[in-house]
Amino acid sequence: MTEEEIHELVENFARGAERAQQAGVDGVEIHCAHGYLLNQFLSPYTNRRTDNYGGSMENRARIVKEIIEEIRNRVGKEFPVIMRISVDEFQETSVFPHDIPGLGLEEGTALCRYLVPFGLDAVSVSAGTYETMNTAWEPTSYEEGWKVYLAEAVKRVVDVPVFCVGTIRNPAYAEKVLKENRADAVCIARGNLADPEWCSKAAAGKEQEIRRCISCLYCMQQLTTHGHEGKPFGCAINAQAAHEIDYPRLASNGEQRKIVVVGGGPAGMEAARVLSLRNFQVILMEKGPRLGGQLLLAAKPPQKEKLLWLVEYYETILAKQKVEIRLNTEADLQAVKKEKPYSVLVTTGAVPIVPRSIPGITRENAILYTDILNGTVKLQDKRVAVVGSGMSGLETAAYLAQTGNTLDIIEMADKIGPGIGFQLLTDAKSYLSDFPVSYYPGHRLIEICSDAVIAEQEGNKVRLPADYVVLALGVRGDAALAEELKAEMSHVYVLGDAVKSGRISDAIHSAFDCGYYLR
Repeated sequence: MTEEEIHELVENFARGAERAQQAGVDGVEIHCAHGYLLNQFLSPYTNRRTDNYGGSMENRARIVKEIIEEIRNRVGKEFPVIMRISVDEFQETSVFPHDIPGLGLEEGTALCRYLVPFGLDAVSVSAGTYETMNTAWEPTSYEEGWKVYLAEAVKRVVDVPVFCVGTIRNPAYAEKVLKENRADAVCIARGNLADPEWCSKAAAGKEQEIRRCISCLYCMQQLTTHGHEGKPFGCAINAQAAHEIDYPRLASNGEQRKIVVVGGGPAGMEAARVLSLRNFQVILMEKGPRLGGQLLLAAKPPQKEKLLWLVEYYETILAKQKVEIRLNTEADLQAVKKEKPYSVLVTTGAVPIVPRSIPGITRENAILYTDILNGTVKLQDKRVAVVGSGMSGLETAAYLAQTGNTLDIIEMADKIGPGIGFQLLTDAKSYLSDFPVSYYPGHRLIEICSDAVIAEQEGNKVRLPADYVVLALGVRGDAALAEELKAEMSHVYVLGDAVKSGRISDAIHSAFDCGYYLR
């Protein structure tokens, strides 16, 4: 940028703040975080200028200083002006090569101390850039409040309120941060997408009814894909988020008509929630001893415990809404017909794919990933080949790595983790990097032997020693019951993985749609 362009930008920031004030907005926040333009000026990693806007810390901060001062000139002393800043870019975690260190906590706090006197009323402390995305928008593995220490460091050097962020999901934790004087305010973004009533439920002492964000990053993936097309993003566990205009309100016209929902996974639980809100009489049949379905397995790998938060939410909310839940109940045609329901929703999930054409696939040492996660098979200190590197395969590998197993991950696609979002893939591989794991992308499984697997890459066969082979080759919908019901009943709907295997978002969104539109 030329200095003339910089001066024009400063003017535009100030005019933007002035318009916000005139429109009745309560304050403005200057975005100096997450690798955006002002962050790029502040960071020695991206700012390679040699003029008045580069070099020393003060020169790199000059544009922000000028923006703060010009905003103050236009809005006066009483209008709140906040700065959001990545005080640590965590460039050491970047997967991209870099020749100059990024902004670290020591200089980040010094920048805050330097800039506050020019007219800031508060500092909102964040971290990371797009090159270190997992420290800016964290996946499930990051602990609640892990970034609070950054705000705490800034609070020690400035005399204005300091706001903190960092996957804070529970009101009790937020209160603890404030009581310990580690920050002056707690900021929550994704948590309010997952449950827009987060704050009012917390204030009313209804913490158990909060639908807590599980950090699955569906929102970020939708933002980066749909955003380029001018479409709204979304939330995996709240189908209405960013789509409120499509779902203005739930019609309360169920008239206590009876609905049977078969299957207590995410699709079944969401359908039961929505239909009970619409004044239908809902019976939810689940063959297992607890609601959750595949979520219970998905929560077993290390650092995936947050998925149980979603199960706990549904258990609480369905009980409050007086949904009749029948656990340990194997639903069949006769059991469903006996209820004489107005409608039946089948959410029986999916079963793992086992390609019978592969020699040796029925051997005792060939087992399903579900058998590992549900505890049917326990392996320790073994040589294990995991076939398939989708999330099921990688997470099962992480589970097995904890018990001393040596792992070979075989993937037919050219790259490990086909279809997995960049952030989730880097997070999974980062965890596995601490264990003896080898990857074999572009390899097709052609045979399972008693002590090895044989894979093929471009006509070349590779023999990998293996005590056990874990199959994670995807799943197929289990719609057998649905077909029986459709043959004898009307108003039968199939939802979630029973139709097509997908993510949590697919199950919940399809269930919400069905519950919203069912007539």
